Amino acid sequence: NAGYGSGDGCSAYGNRNFYLYLTNWFSNSSITIPPTVYIPDGVYTLSNQASTKNMDVLSASTDNGASVGIYTKNNTAAQRWIIKQQPDGYYSLTNVNSGKVLDVTGGSRNTGIKLQTYTNNSTCAQRWSFVSDNSNVSLLNKCTQLAVDVTNGNTANSTKLQTYIYNGTNAQRWNLSSFEPQVVANGIYIIALSKSGLALDITGGNYSNGTRIQIYDKNNTKAQQWQITRQPDGFYTIYNPTSGKSLDVTDARVARGTAIQLYAKNFTCAQKWSITGSDNIYSIQPSFSPQ
Repeated sequence: NAGYGSGDGCSAYGNRNFYLYLTNWFSNSSITIPPTVYIPDGVYTLSNQASTKNMDVLSASTDNGASVGIYTKNNTAAQRWIIKQQPDGYYSLTNVNSGKVLDVTGGSRNTGIKLQTYTNNSTCAQRWSFVSDNSNVSLLNKCTQLAVDVTNGNTANSTKLQTYIYNGTNAQRWNLSSFEPQVVANGIYIIALSKSGLALDITGGNYSNGTRIQIYDKNNTKAQQWQITRQPDGFYTIYNPTSGKSLDVTDARVARGTAIQLYAKNFTCAQKWSITGSDNIYSIQPSFSPQ
């Protein structure tokens, strides 16, 4: 366990331990890497938290080695990225305009290295993890654990992206916006199993934090009503309108059989859900795991 533990559903202990050792070595204990989060495959824009400008292939270049930077939102394909999870658990980001992927130039392990787009070669220079402190995401490279960073925190158009040690600043924070179709319209629903018809129910109508969620005969009470709302990152939140509290995976555990509970809204990965399906038959999965 690398001396620091094994983690839970929201954690990124391989990445986290790297930084714990790093900060121990260099006496900078204030930096702790956030946990990893699961991102559903799809097309996204990534807006920088500092500038609100989008990650962009500059000049809409389709060449190998094209610079990646930030630019005012313009709805072009140069600002859209296909995010796809790979078999190793990391992600590739393919630019919709060029078909080329986000890449660390030369696969360098140094800081300050330009980010570019390049033909897919499945190397670790083209693999990324997403980490989040629940407000937005940062991207870390598989090879280096260095973060995607706006050079010098500049907010000007065409500022280039580079690799840099994770520091938690807004220059390394990104807001995802999904271009995938919304599967379920925002609204209040009763959620029932397709075979038995039993409904998702707050046990005993108890609205306290930590109350277990059960399945129960459909009775149309307020304890069985759920507001489903799609978030900009493509995930959904599910909360009970009467209590204002959310459907929550206890302690964000990934183990099968983990209890689902009612808990105050905190917009953590334990309260975000992936919904897939059609024709009134859907699958609901925790945001941090495709299980």
